[in-house]
Amino acid sequence: MLEQITNYINKEIDILVTQEEELLSSGLIDSITIMKLIAHLEETYQIKVPPQDMVIENFNTVSSIRDYIAQQQNK
Repeated sequence: MLEQITNYINKEIDILVTQEEELLSSGLIDSITIMKLIAHLEETYQIKVPPQDMVIENFNTVSSIRDYIAQQQNK
């Protein structure tokens, strides 16, 4: 899962990122890109991301994204 998420982000922003690199707080990903990422994650992992979950803590690193997806899949 980490590799799939990392590959998608690398393709979208054309920069190689690591699992712990801060995507939002560093400005690597903007608001449009994060919305595209969330739509991709919902489709790929069969989850729904409600507006209240669209916070920096859930989407700031590839690792936090993976953890969020796993949490949603376990519901």
